[in-house]
Amino acid sequence: MLVARTAQLWIDCQQLQSLSVLGQRALLQADTRARAAGTVCYWCGMSAYVLAQLAESGVQNVLTLLPAEDFQGPTFLLPST
Repeated sequence: MLVARTAQLWIDCQQLQSLSVLGQRALLQADTRARAAGTVCYWCGMSAYVLAQLAESGVQNVLTLLPAEDFQGPTFLLPST
């Protein structure tokens, strides 16, 4: 028996330093388009500063934000620690 799964998009955001209003809009647009296509976006590893920016604008309430440790995308994409 085959099981249908929701497509997932894992985005490593550890190198993201800050987000302008336009940058936040771009994240929202990407997330909205992915959801419309049946894909769940997981935004992983945002810094405390970026998270504060998203909280201030309310964008954090729309995005699925996870710590970097929860990243389940290809590990070769992660920066070396």
